[in-house]
Amino acid sequence: MLKSPKTRAAALARYWDVIAALVVASRSSLSLSEGMIRSAIELHAPAHQRGDEAVRTFDAMLNADLIRRMPRTQNYEIHPETHTYVASGTLEHELGLSAVLKVRVEAIQSRSAGLAEAIEVGNLDRLKENAKALSDLFRDIRTQMDQDRHAILEIAETAKAENVDVPITERYRRVMEAHDSYIAPMVELMDQSADGLFSQHLSRAAEVLQTAMDHIETRGGMIGLRDDLRNILIQSAELRQFSREAMTQCADAIFPLRERMRLNDTLTAAVAVRKRGLRRALPRDLLPAWHPEPGMLVEIGSEVRVIMAEARSWTPPDTILPSAAEVAASEPDRIIPTPESLLPSIRAAAPIDDLLEWLAGHQPGLTSDEILTLHDDIIDRLGSEALPDRGRRAVRMTDAQIRYHPQAFAKT
Repeated sequence: MLKSPKTRAAALARYWDVIAALVVASRSSLSLSEGMIRSAIELHAPAHQRGDEAVRTFDAMLNADLIRRMPRTQNYEIHPETHTYVASGTLEHELGLSAVLKVRVEAIQSRSAGLAEAIEVGNLDRLKENAKALSDLFRDIRTQMDQDRHAILEIAETAKAENVDVPITERYRRVMEAHDSYIAPMVELMDQSADGLFSQHLSRAAEVLQTAMDHIETRGGMIGLRDDLRNILIQSAELRQFSREAMTQCADAIFPLRERMRLNDTLTAAVAVRKRGLRRALPRDLLPAWHPEPGMLVEIGSEVRVIMAEARSWTPPDTILPSAAEVAASEPDRIIPTPESLLPSIRAAAPIDDLLEWLAGHQPGLTSDEILTLHDDIIDRLGSEALPDRGRRAVRMTDAQIRYHPQAFAKT
């Protein structure tokens, strides 16, 4: 049963992302299998539907006539009207035929002649009919040229891209086909000079439309019809400007690629000629060559695989570190003496040949940093009473071995 346009539009709004993905997929596939449609539903449907929900979505799209089963097969296709609308909205177009556009351009001449004949006989109905047909032709030509422009720009971008799935030979073929079957005929057809077919037909249509407006103003007629003719005349002028811009963009995109490919063909042919001449001039066994060495295969034993599997599945054990309060509670209280508390002992033990060695022997619980700091502070307190020695010594402490110039202290 044929669904109403409102039902199809509501379903299209709900499943727009799915249909847009299927339109892209249909460019490389003549038909769509149920699996392809289900995959698109799971990827692009709202909430990423799966399982039974994907099946229900598939049935809903089929019932809404967004997709339909192809005759005598189990595959499906997008409804043609839906496909045309979505492709127009997403700019997913194949390059059209220049012959179709040429037929529409030539139809402008016949409709202009029909409009001129209607003016001569004073038949307003035929005048409206031919004016409406001219407006439709102008709109269709603009739409096709806009779609072809996007298709050609996409071909050029694909040809210049580096990381694409399309092989370089296929990109080469598409560029040359776009130039030979579309750009070259369209440049000749859309020539903006007086000799161009498109320019001649547009100029003739504009003249007839202006004559029709003058006819209505002088002999009387509906004001609304005169305004419609004026809008169609403006439409023809905009079409002329749009066609010029579109063909310029297409030519600027394709011509440099075509020239580059022709240059590559020339270089390839020259290299081929040189190679043939080199083969004739020199024997093959005298030419430098290289031979790839056979590759080496390494097989991993089962023991190594077990070890690697255990290493990959190993997880470190959970270790609970003590808190700062627990660490402070577990460590005994250390008392670091001050220089003032040691000065009486130093004076009583004088003479001392090496203050650092004396401190290391009398304070074995201190670290090397603490002993060095204490030694420097004591030297500052003693001032001139500390006697430096030019020799160098080494002393072993609890956590380091220190090389230094000793400081002596004698009784005053």
